[in-house]
Amino acid sequence: MERSNTQPDEYTITTSANTSLNLLTDKLETDPPTEKKAPEFQQRLEALVEHLESQYVSKKSTQIRSFTNQPERVNISSDNSISTSQSQNALEEENFSSFKVSIIRPFLDVKSIQLLRASIPNAVTNIPDEECTFWYYRLPIATFSGEIDMSANTPPDQPTPTPNIQGYTGATFEEDGIITPQVSVLGISQVFQGSPGPGYILYRCSGPVTGFAAGSRVTIAGVSPAGYNGTFNVYSVIGPGSPNDFVVVANFGAATLSGATVTMVITDTINWGTVPYTVKSSTGSIRGYFTYPNAFGAEDIHDNEDLSGGVVGTIVRGASGLFLPAPSYEYLHMIRLLPSNYKAELFDNQFNQDTDLPPTSEYGYNRTFTDYNDLASELAKSCLADPALDSAEALNRTFPIFIPGDISLIFNQTLNKFILKGNNQYDLSGSKQYCAYLSAGYEDENLWVLGEADLPTEVISAPTLEYYTTNIEGSDHIYVRGIKGQPYKIFRTLNLRLGFTWNGLTASISSKFPLDLTALSSTDTNASTLVSFLNRLRSIPLYFSNLVPPAPPLLLQTNPQEIDTYTADSYANLVYTNTVSLYADFTGGSTYDSMKNTQLLACVPMNASNLGVTFYNTSIFCPLTKISDQIYDIEIRMETDTGAPYTIPNSCIVSLELALTY
Repeated sequence: MERSNTQPDEYTITTSANTSLNLLTDKLETDPPTEKKAPEFQQRLEALVEHLESQYVSKKSTQIRSFTNQPERVNISSDNSISTSQSQNALEEENFSSFKVSIIRPFLDVKSIQLLRASIPNAVTNIPDEECTFWYYRLPIATFSGEIDMSANTPPDQPTPTPNIQGYTGATFEEDGIITPQVSVLGISQVFQGSPGPGYILYRCSGPVTGFAAGSRVTIAGVSPAGYNGTFNVYSVIGPGSPNDFVVVANFGAATLSGATVTMVITDTINWGTVPYTVKSSTGSIRGYFTYPNAFGAEDIHDNEDLSGGVVGTIVRGASGLFLPAPSYEYLHMIRLLPSNYKAELFDNQFNQDTDLPPTSEYGYNRTFTDYNDLASELAKSCLADPALDSAEALNRTFPIFIPGDISLIFNQTLNKFILKGNNQYDLSGSKQYCAYLSAGYEDENLWVLGEADLPTEVISAPTLEYYTTNIEGSDHIYVRGIKGQPYKIFRTLNLRLGFTWNGLTASISSKFPLDLTALSSTDTNASTLVSFLNRLRSIPLYFSNLVPPAPPLLLQTNPQEIDTYTADSYANLVYTNTVSLYADFTGGSTYDSMKNTQLLACVPMNASNLGVTFYNTSIFCPLTKISDQIYDIEIRMETDTGAPYTIPNSCIVSLELALTY
């Protein structure tokens, strides 16, 4: 048999008490106590009180708890947070994006919670530090196949031939810039030990050693002992006429020949990403500078960058067009606003403490901006100087991802928009276009791929930029350690903030690259996606010259191929965040957002300017009910509209007022 519950419920308790009291008062009204009946009345009253106390003692304890553990309005202040950072990361020690408050008297039997009021300081910059890198491509438009002749030349950046540099002739190269040898395999007829002196070996070939030079790489096979075989640097060439000799530095015993051969090894490449284009050795040394031939003919290779010095070779454009390569990391560059937490007094172009008051710097910083013009003045610095480049040069390293003065980001007051201008599109005469500039899209996969950190030989992306500029071996600063590198958030770039809103997706046209700009047909240019991509380049490649012009003449005042500026697609966004989402650990499954977060307490619109305070008062009644019924502490986490932590300095105080029911 089921046991009955002997504990009276709330309704029974209330009814029983009221009944007893009503009976007593009714009796008093009909039969008022006399002096004689006073003891009887006193006795009956005491018995009633004793009865109620003994019967409903549990109800009394519940009533006491409701006053001490069930407040209906609660104020929470971040100033009372019990969370303190013990990290050696300065950002975590100086700022916060979450706080935890201990509840001395726990909230028990909570039924619902709602945020009534919030005050949140806007002590932030206009642009998050994670969105301060502007990415762009500098795409060469002259990659082509052909033939190169640089036999026995001296590299322009090295006064005398060195063992890791070679001369060659008759080599061809492809669109991607890899030079392929076309040197015949020569037979070795004789080997002379110790000639022309101790430690040398002279190899005599069965034919002319055309193209061999001091520093050439050769592979020798078929000689015994095996030490004669392998890949060597040519020390000197006695040919190329008779007796067809070349010398390497080695030291072996008597040689035996059995079908021995020598083959030239070419490891040079053409770097299409430079202006002018360059021929580079495997070690990165520049061997010569050149422009592309306008027609299918020869172009001189010069020993200096302005193409006015000595001629060290020739390059011939084969029967091919001018190719535009696909946007890839090797053509990717950036300028950036340095994070707002960097100390300006530690940075100038000489890495000395800046003594100016207030501190000044050659570099562009993220800070609070009063308007677009104020931002443009800081971007002008960013386009000209970067501490990672200065640091790399001081350490005899390279930082090719940044090219000083390569682009300008200009604010146009009439259009109220920013403009990207490429500054190195043409040669000095302005007659030959080397490259086209393209603002990278925020969803461009090249920006977010995680590659190796040893720039420039591996992937260049936002993650590697952060790694490279973190001071573990001196990157942004060669004397100060512990400075975090350039932060990033996936799909958020300075391009997007400045109004360059293209998404950067090119998968639908990827099969068309490398794109032969001299052979585009109407069928090609009728593809809207391809034309949209080409129209984003500055200058626009001359694809329209291959189209049939419309009947009336074009009413263009400027040749699109001569335009070097690209106007932003929209207006710059200088609002740090539209909202601050407050997440609380007690809300459970009551809420959800599109970033797949639960525990959302409220989404607070930020209605104050930078350095102001946002005040929020709820205007709707919508309490959260799927919550913890017992609350011993409250942890609040703040996030921006992009899902990044809303980080503010420790000097700020966030205040929240909650309404609770039980």
